[in-house]
Amino acid sequence: MDVTAIPFNRLIGLAESDDERYVLMLPAGRQYENHVGTVHASALFALAEATSGVVLLREFGGRGDLASVVRKVETKYRNPAQGAVYSSATLVEEKAAVIAETDERGRAFAHVAVDVFDGAARAVARFEFEWFVTKITK
Repeated sequence: MDVTAIPFNRLIGLAESDDERYVLMLPAGRQYENHVGTVHASALFALAEATSGVVLLREFGGRGDLASVVRKVETKYRNPAQGAVYSSATLVEEKAAVIAETDERGRAFAHVAVDVFDGAARAVARFEFEWFVTKITK
C-alpha cells in the first residue's frame, strides 16, 4: 500500500521524502500555515500519523492477516516549523514480539516513534503512536 495514495494524504499533498534521511514530507506551502505563519500542528500530526503507518507496512505488510488502527498518541511539539517538513520513524518494540503476541492472543499493540524535522534538520515534534494490531479472518 502506498500511504501517499490514501485520499486524505493526497488531498494535503503528502509525499515521499525528497531527502533520503527521511520517510515522508509535506512540501513548503502557505496552505499548511497557522495563524502565526508556522506549519500548523494538524499538518505535522498528519505527516507523523502517515509515517507511523509506513513503518507498520514495512514491518508487517507481508502479513495479510493483520489489520491495525491508531489507538493512542502522545505528542510533543518542540519548535515552530516553516517551509517543508520531513519525518523519520522506528518501531519501538521488537517485530518478533508483536507478531508472537498477535499469533498467540489474536491482537497486540505496536508502538511507533516518529520525529518531524524542518528543512534545516531541526527537531520540530515527536510523536509516539500506539497501534492496535489484530488478526483478521478471511
